[in-house]
Formats: sequence, C-alpha cells, structure tokens
Amino acid sequence: MGLKDLVHRKSDTTPKRWDDSFLGFHREMNNLFSEFFRDFYDVEPAAMNVAVDVQETDKTVEVTVELPGIDEKDLDVSLHRDSLTIKGEKKRESEKKEGNFHRVERSYGSFQRTVALPCEVEEDKSDAKYAKGVLHISLPKKASSAGDRKKISIKSA
Repeated sequence: MGLKDLVHRKSDTTPKRWDDSFLGFHREMNNLFSEFFRDFYDVEPAAMNVAVDVQETDKTVEVTVELPGIDEKDLDVSLHRDSLTIKGEKKRESEKKEGNFHRVERSYGSFQRTVALPCEVEEDKSDAKYAKGVLHISLPKKASSAGDRKKISIKSA
C-alpha cells in the first residue's frame, strides 16, 4: 500500500454543479466591473463606504467616523431626535500636462449615513472635532437617560 492509496483524490471527471459554475462566473463579472470602474473613475468603489463606531459611556454617546480625503467644509452633521446624520462629498481633481498632452480628471462622490442613537442626548451640548480624516462627535446624555436602568424581571409562563 503506497502513499497514493492513502490520499483521497477527487476525480477530474466529476461533473460540476451548474450553480457552482454560475456563481463563479457571477463573481468574476463583479470583479471585472469593479476593476473597470475603479480605473475609469479613479475612485475605489469602497471609497464612499463610511465606517462609524458608536460607543455609549455613563455620561455620553461617542461617535467616531473615518472620512479620509474629505475636507471639513464638505461635511454636514445633524441631530434629529434619536438619530445622527452625517453627510459629505468627496471631490477630487487631477491635472497633468506633458508636452502636447493635457489631461484633467474629476471625480465626485457623496455619502449619507444615519445612525440610531441608543438614548436621548443633549443637542445643545454636542461637540464635534475633525482631524486627520477622523470625525469625533461627543453627545452628552440627557439627565433622564444617564440614570440607572430599571431591571425587568422575567417570569416563566
């Protein structure tokens, strides 16, 4: 008995399921279009995805948003009842001149992200700071929200 007898090999003649072939084709087409549009617009498709972290402490709700490449003047942050909305627009322009060659490219992309807040906050005492592509928002809780939580007992039926 040799090593080849101990190793199970899948036969090359095993027919593939149509679903597997179609899903592979679908994945390849998505990759092809993503590559094409990324090169064409010079903006990655994930560029407008906004990473948001929300952390609740005893006295505040802290929101951190990653916004690389976006100017502070292109951001709009608003608070409405129990939700925080962050809007922005990324503008990019490049120009290249060499001899008889002149190329100007512009790309724009906007985003909007609304986050549900875990409790009521003091709208007037909110604070936002933007540095190095990171927006940090501090929202103090209302006095009624910052108090102890009431535990609800569970009874068996």
